[in-house]
Amino acid sequence: MAHEEGCAPIRRGLLDHYPALGAYGVALYTWLILKMNPQTRRVETTIGEMRDALGTGPNQVGRTLKYLEDKGYIAYLRGSGGYKSVIYIQKPKCPTTGIECPLASNDSPCLSLIDIVHEVADEVRAEEQGASAMVLRVYRAWQDGGAMRHRRLTEKMGRAIKKAVKDYGEDMVVEAIKNYATIVHGDEYWFSYRWTLTDFLSRGDGKNIDRFCTDSDPFTSHRRESSTSTTANNDKYANI
Repeated sequence: MAHEEGCAPIRRGLLDHYPALGAYGVALYTWLILKMNPQTRRVETTIGEMRDALGTGPNQVGRTLKYLEDKGYIAYLRGSGGYKSVIYIQKPKCPTTGIECPLASNDSPCLSLIDIVHEVADEVRAEEQGASAMVLRVYRAWQDGGAMRHRRLTEKMGRAIKKAVKDYGEDMVVEAIKNYATIVHGDEYWFSYRWTLTDFLSRGDGKNIDRFCTDSDPFTSHRRESSTSTTANNDKYANI
């Protein structure tokens, strides 16, 4: 089974390890899995290559390699004299069962390396901000919808999410977000304006949530053959 470029076929059991690895650990470990020979679990690489993959400096690469090695995720044979380093990818033990986690399988779902890194980074950042699991769930629903993806979860977004959920409830907020994403992506709908998450939740004191919740039947009111499907209406809504 072929996988998209930049995606790693990773077994779900391995994801249990990711929160403890941190964003750089996840990025490097997943990149190594992508690069490894599946028969030998061997990777030949350089600090420069790993630095470019992570988009960081050599010191951060060194710290990340040491952490992965200390925790048993890799065996690291450092290269010298112009030779590449050799890294063997270990099979880490499941934190719960103690059983080795298979690294990859062709019948496993593809997970984008970038999405994995961002997801872990968002969870770490949310924890640092004291954000609740509810805030992260609403933010994840917004990111999954893809109307306008954000690079990171901010405190301002967190405040907007908390207020919206307080006023409307989590289920209704998530429902409106999903409906909005479906509409802006759909060719059959005339509305295409893309707000940021904060603007979507805050404009008109929650008016968008009322507008895009299922009870308001947004898929009918925003369909092209609807009587409201005019450019003027599209522009008017964008300024709410």
